[in-house]
Amino acid sequence: MLRLKRLTAVIILIIAAFIVISNNLMSNPALLKPVVTLSGKVFDKSDNSPIGTKIYIYNESNEKIGVCKSSDIDGSYFLTGLKPSTVYFLTIETSRKSIKKVKLLTPKVSEYTEIVRDLIIDSEKNKVEMLSKK
Repeated sequence: MLRLKRLTAVIILIIAAFIVISNNLMSNPALLKPVVTLSGKVFDKSDNSPIGTKIYIYNESNEKIGVCKSSDIDGSYFLTGLKPSTVYFLTIETSRKSIKKVKLLTPKVSEYTEIVRDLIIDSEKNKVEMLSKK
């Protein structure tokens, strides 16, 4: 009987905490910050084949925000946790060399948003082109 009372008390506390947290989030929308996700594929410009790379993302102060890898199989990559209306810079590292500073401006949004950009690597010119996917 004592176990049942304790279990009931714990359940009531969890429900009460959930209600308090929900009310705080609903009454203060600033606590619900939107997130932008960047994804796409990385291709070699010379033969349009997918490339496995490391993609580093930096803020305007040149601080590393994150890193991801593109797939060797299809070139796909995925970065999340980006802020809306923010300038970022991508550095793409292939097995041969690094291609520096591709600028990305995330859109001004008020909810979770996914943007898709393919990255076309031109190793001869040490450049990368960012293409929007529709």
